[in-house]
Amino acid sequence: MVSLSKKHIDSYVGDVIPLYLCGDGISKDSPVEWRVEGNAAALRGFSGKGAHSFDNGVLISLIKEGDGEVVAAFGGNEYRASVHARQMIHASSEDELNFYVGDMHCHTTDIHECDVFAKHETADISDLVNYVKDKDRIDATVITDHADVTNDYDFFRGFCLVEDCSSPVIFAGAESEIMYTENDRLGILHRHSGELVSLMSAGYIHCDTYDEFEREISLSPAPIGIFAHPHVVGYSTKGIWNFDFAKHNTKTMLHIMRGIETGNGGDNKENLLHEYAYSQALDAGFRVSVTQSSDSHGPVWGYDCLAGKTIIMAKEKSREAFHDAFRSNRFYACESGNVKLSYRVNGKKAPADLDLADRYDFHIELDYFKDDITTFPTLCQVISDYGNVVYETGVTENTLDFTVTSDTARYFYLKLIDGEGRKTWSTPVWCSREFDEPESFDSLVPLDMSGFTATSNSSDAYTAINGDPFDSWESGEHTPSLLIDMGDERDICALGHYPHVVIRQDRPAGWNTRDESKHIVTRFKIHVSQDGQSFREVASVTMQALGCERIVKFDKVRARFVKFEVGGNVGIDSRKPNYADTNAKIGNITIFE
Repeated sequence: MVSLSKKHIDSYVGDVIPLYLCGDGISKDSPVEWRVEGNAAALRGFSGKGAHSFDNGVLISLIKEGDGEVVAAFGGNEYRASVHARQMIHASSEDELNFYVGDMHCHTTDIHECDVFAKHETADISDLVNYVKDKDRIDATVITDHADVTNDYDFFRGFCLVEDCSSPVIFAGAESEIMYTENDRLGILHRHSGELVSLMSAGYIHCDTYDEFEREISLSPAPIGIFAHPHVVGYSTKGIWNFDFAKHNTKTMLHIMRGIETGNGGDNKENLLHEYAYSQALDAGFRVSVTQSSDSHGPVWGYDCLAGKTIIMAKEKSREAFHDAFRSNRFYACESGNVKLSYRVNGKKAPADLDLADRYDFHIELDYFKDDITTFPTLCQVISDYGNVVYETGVTENTLDFTVTSDTARYFYLKLIDGEGRKTWSTPVWCSREFDEPESFDSLVPLDMSGFTATSNSSDAYTAINGDPFDSWESGEHTPSLLIDMGDERDICALGHYPHVVIRQDRPAGWNTRDESKHIVTRFKIHVSQDGQSFREVASVTMQALGCERIVKFDKVRARFVKFEVGGNVGIDSRKPNYADTNAKIGNITIFE
């Protein structure tokens, strides 16, 4: 007997549901023809797309409120499934919400060959699903096999395996890798791109450009995109990896992207760096919150593979409630996996769009999943535009109240830190101010610095200004001050700081990317002087993009001396005890006229 896997599809707009024809004589290669009647749904077929294509199944995206039918034609007969699409049930931040624990980035295998992956020689999608269901210690997870190794059939099968999962809720998804490369002004190769996790998308996207990614994922009405490990410095990169958020903040990408990872896979080579990209994405206009993800390639998934968790705020544990939470930014990242955080600003519960103001009254409430005092925060920071800390206070109670004043802030989020340096990053609030347009640096002219001198505590520091970012200068201090003597007075208007380069094609013996990452400068001030005695500050900077040059403009000034004063580095700012004694390294400094 031949039949459809469902005779009735009744769900919400934005849901993606598998449908297949099954029964005697039906195989994945059976010549089934599919169509949709009505405007409520769209279908994604997998016929003839490659070695692992098939005809007997499709993914149904509910795209519009209303009714319709999906029709499968086979052997001279038609098999029909009715479709009813309603609006997604939306919760509000003001509703009574529960806290759930999620891991938003998991793989079934570490084999990066499509044909080998398809043979399931190691793990299988069902292994991940069964493991997480059996343990039942996590509320949500996502299957995110790499788009360049997965295939049509396994991607579809993932939807079938997780369709009825309610404890935990498991989403089918993928991880797309974009391979857009270019050289910067110093000739350093960059991948202005990276990997993007997606869920609730009717297709996995194996692509080389953002345009391709946008085009494919737009087939689904309410997909979720997450910027994965945004500051990778590991083996997989062919150049310095750096998301160019300001360049790719198109209308479609702003609609899709809802998350950015601040932690990925434990205390490994890049986890000290990811958090700096959070504010950078917000400054580019992205409506993102933050995730913690294991990026586990098995055989352990879910709760056990990483202490850090994504905390989801939803009314119930269901696919619809979690999907709504992701679309609405009601989630945040917690390195200990233990902190329940909610806060209000001017009476509105985060995430929220605030009324325009210059005074912001914060009320914070803390609770915990378990009574582990070592994970309780001891410090609370308020982060605003360009990653700047605008307020800081100790945490001694489970409620905090304070006021922040600002007539320029476009957003705020919280960073809570415990005694071991483990952080909790909140979802943001937005302040109803317009975001800046990206600056242009085309008119700047770099000075020939070959005749300049650079010293720190009277010691030579010329490698900091020799034009080679790979030839880093290492200080003997946490926050050194570098004095550049240009020899004569000049009119200058900008300074470029290139961070210590961690990713290297030819790494020196004993090179450890994690240990090198801690030396990157994160904050600095620029001072100028005509006589080398009396200095005035012209700029104060917080770094966000740690894999490329940061050019800082200031009003044109006449000077002979430039002082580059380091205010912090990755290791010190991490507040993790094992990185407390970290010296700064500088890749390169350029002065512009």
